[in-house]
Amino acid sequence: MKNYDLIVIGAGPGGVQTAQSADSFGLKVLIIDKNSRAGGLQINNPYVNHWLATSYNMRGEDFVEAMNKNLVRPKTDFFTSAQDVTLQKRGELFEINGLSDQGRFSGRAQFLTLATGVKPASGGLTESENIYIGPGYRIENADFRDKKIAILGGGDNGFENYAFIREKKARTVKIFARSIRARHNMVQNVPTDDVTLGDYAVNTENMTVNGEKFDALCIFYGWKPVVPFQDSLRLRLNEKGFVLANEYCETSVKNIFAVGEMTGRVHPSVVTAMSDGMIAAKAIQERADAQKIADITAGLDAARLKGQNSLKKAARTLPGRVGGSL
Repeated sequence: MKNYDLIVIGAGPGGVQTAQSADSFGLKVLIIDKNSRAGGLQINNPYVNHWLATSYNMRGEDFVEAMNKNLVRPKTDFFTSAQDVTLQKRGELFEINGLSDQGRFSGRAQFLTLATGVKPASGGLTESENIYIGPGYRIENADFRDKKIAILGGGDNGFENYAFIREKKARTVKIFARSIRARHNMVQNVPTDDVTLGDYAVNTENMTVNGEKFDALCIFYGWKPVVPFQDSLRLRLNEKGFVLANEYCETSVKNIFAVGEMTGRVHPSVVTAMSDGMIAAKAIQERADAQKIADITAGLDAARLKGQNSLKKAARTLPGRVGGSL
């Protein structure tokens, strides 16, 4: 089993930034992901990112490519398509094992960072040929021309995808929302006749909403956190299941950090996930270095004391001066 300073689970923006920063700080890093490449939600993002000050018009696929290039680093081992993963705490160390595209992996480290992100909330509905859950390439590649589409959900994704589906020449697009949580600049672009506010009834078998039949249902109920190994880690969560972390991204369990959207940030995004990654890596580096420097200092002190004792011993064995004068 290989020794590392840090294990990172999840290779989205937050996980990659944590690993990249920790590597730059001189730490040895093991990072794994269930997907065949790094990228997280950006793997399923066909749209342009407008949040990155340095890459304003970068699409999700471009962002994924850049992340994978940046993970090729001297002190970092990256394992993709991770499966059959086990994680155990043995004393002060975390031990991880599993299978990957690169073969079996195993490692131990003092620090663990979770960066496993979120997944679209389904509201108990099941994705099928004409039921779409969450944004991404399925909706981008769908043929909605001359079809009647119902959007369920009143958040940013619902109102943003209203515009995307309209551009695909859908005959009718209606939004059903129990409440409106989307930004004003999105809401104002949707005709009020296309928004039904309040409780509604969905029948997926008949493809109806409030008894009105549709060709497709697009579900945008927000996001659910993905918290692996919670049965054994027992991290403190908030009422919605997101991991509670402080300003240094520390969780309620010693030496476990959580970054990105799984922590339920005020505005979860690529930018905030990457910021978390840098903060966590710096906090881990300072803790790791403090222990290493303490060990070095202890060694220097021991060497100094040994040297002093040797000088005292040597002084005791020197012959005394014989009387007389020059």
